[in-house]
Amino acid sequence: YRVIGQKGFLDAAPVREVLPFLRCVLRPEDDYRLLCALRLPAFDTGTGALKALEAHRAEAGGSLYDAVRSASRTPGGEKVRAFLEALERYGALARAGRAEEVVGAWCEASGVSDDPDVGRLLGACGRHETLEEVMGEVLLGREADCERRGMAASRGEAITLMTLHASKGLEFPVVFIAGA
Repeated sequence: YRVIGQKGFLDAAPVREVLPFLRCVLRPEDDYRLLCALRLPAFDTGTGALKALEAHRAEAGGSLYDAVRSASRTPGGEKVRAFLEALERYGALARAGRAEEVVGAWCEASGVSDDPDVGRLLGACGRHETLEEVMGEVLLGREADCERRGMAASRGEAITLMTLHASKGLEFPVVFIAGA
C-alpha cells in the first residue's frame, strides 16, 4: 500500500528550491517566475541586485528578463550573469532533452540529488517526455496522480490510502471511507 495525503514530496524544502528555477526555465519572460528563481539560495543575488534589476526595468521600460540580460553584462553583475548562464544552459537542455535529464542535471548541480523527496520528483519526471509535461502535472497539485501512476508502473497493483482532502478532484473507480 501507499499512503498519500500526508506531507508530500512537493512540500519538501529541496523540492521547493528546485521547482521555481524549472518554472523559470520554461518561461523566462514571466517576471514573477524570474523573480522567484532569482531569490533562490543557489544564486544568492541578494535584495540589492533585485532592486537594481527592478529599477533598470522601470527605467528601460522592458521586461525583467531584458534587465537581467543587460545587468549580466555590467561590472558587478557576476551573480546575475551566473543566473542567466544557468537559465540558458538548462533552457537549451529542456528543449533538447527529456525532463528527467534536465531535472537530474539541475539537482546534481544544486547538490540536492541525494534527497529522497527529490528522488520522488525525478521519478515523476521519468514518466514524462518534456519538462513542460512534468510542470503541468506536478504544479497543478496532482501529486497523488503522480504517485499513483508511478506506483502502478513500477510496483504493480497496490491499495492507495489517502486523506479525504488529498483525494479532492481525483477520480477512482472504487472508494472506501473508514468509519468514525
